[in-house]
Amino acid sequence: MATATSNTISLATTIDVGAPRDRVWSVVADTEHLNQQVFGLSRIEVTGFDTNVIHAKGGFPGSEFDEQPWEFLAPERYRSERLYTKGPLKRLLTDVKLDEIENGTRVTFAQEIDAAEGVIGTLARPFLPVQWRPVAARFRRLLESISPVERVEWPYE
Repeated sequence: MATATSNTISLATTIDVGAPRDRVWSVVADTEHLNQQVFGLSRIEVTGFDTNVIHAKGGFPGSEFDEQPWEFLAPERYRSERLYTKGPLKRLLTDVKLDEIENGTRVTFAQEIDAAEGVIGTLARPFLPVQWRPVAARFRRLLESISPVERVEWPYE
């Protein structure tokens, strides 16, 4: 599902996986693997930190961001928010939720994306949903590596 307000683009997909929640969690909670294999991002380099905030660069080329501690509630959910100080984005909120269902686990993968202000953000904004489709497809393939999946909500094909 893709929705947009004037500042925020919300994207989400829900996938049923025929595997127990603990097994699915062990794969989707490996955030370094997700950054590189699912999001296609370069390695993240921490450049400094303040109380409860890291300063980092990497991911998208030329990007720098501040990030609060991730919210982990194993094996149910994790959530992170990056506030960008440089690059094409202003904010990226990622929320991954795992619910037990009769034959496995329902995974909801959602992101809220705010493009940067100015020309770079104006140019980047129309491409964000298009660029998200391969991210969602790689996320689905990651889940398929655990067990066959049944797509519940998959509007990106």
